[in-house]
Amino acid sequence: MNFNKRNVAVSICMITYNQGKFIEQAIRSVLCQKTNFDFQLVVADDCSIDNTKDILNSLKFEFPDNLIVKLSHVNNGVHKNFASALNQCNGEYIALCDGDDYWTDPNKLQTQFDLMEANPDCAICFHNMEVQYESNEKPSHKSNRNQKEVTDITHLCAENYIYTASSFLRRIAMPAHPAWFASAMPLDYPIFVLAARNGNIRYIDKTMGVYRIHGGGIWNPSGRKRHYFKVYRTLKNLDAELKYKYTDIFRKRIARHEFDFLQQLLKEGRFGRARRYHALLLRKYLNSAPRLYRYLLSYGLRSHLQLQP
Repeated sequence: MNFNKRNVAVSICMITYNQGKFIEQAIRSVLCQKTNFDFQLVVADDCSIDNTKDILNSLKFEFPDNLIVKLSHVNNGVHKNFASALNQCNGEYIALCDGDDYWTDPNKLQTQFDLMEANPDCAICFHNMEVQYESNEKPSHKSNRNQKEVTDITHLCAENYIYTASSFLRRIAMPAHPAWFASAMPLDYPIFVLAARNGNIRYIDKTMGVYRIHGGGIWNPSGRKRHYFKVYRTLKNLDAELKYKYTDIFRKRIARHEFDFLQQLLKEGRFGRARRYHALLLRKYLNSAPRLYRYLLSYGLRSHLQLQP
């Protein structure tokens, strides 16, 4: 059987790079799903240099009918790797799961499939996740608290509350990738926002997966700082892509993001750079958007900047 030609209801898109410590658990958590429909898992490896490829080849032999493995001989980067995986996905619905996360409920796919089938006006559904810290620096916690059951694009422009491994999208709602997507960060957020133009977003109040925070992840503390400017550009590009229909929401979101970066500088004790960056934000917001600036001061930055030497 040529599996790439097989009609499936759901495709799961997974990308990985040097995740030998986690990848087998992620894959098995997907392939153990109990469904009344066919599904496929597509895993794209971006030329890992650890044992990830060996694990993938072994699992491919074990699950020849449900697992497609794409092995790259060069490191293409996360965006091209994701596009490579997505191009192999044939399902009417697309679920995402990163190679360092995993699902905990064997009925997850069936639950989300049934919800989407019953709600044709829904473009995306998602569920709660357990957030785990590998270093045990913080206790585990649930990802979504006081989450509304039904939201829309306006809510998503204001905040990204959908965790990758919880997402389940109607394929027809997913957009063609604009050129700027090649540098978007985070990778999945623009997909969610642009898909939400075509329907509402529904939340399932059930924990059905684990999101790991670890030293090798994109969103570990040092990673957040490194990707600050990419996130900023992504928000600006989304605002333009949506033809500035939600620009007031994005302005507030971008301002919060800038002040979050300032908070990070303060937390690290980089007070000289923090003062210079604060002065830049003063020029940017105090005159043009004083009400927004007063809102941002609720973060407590003024007292920090006055008290620190």
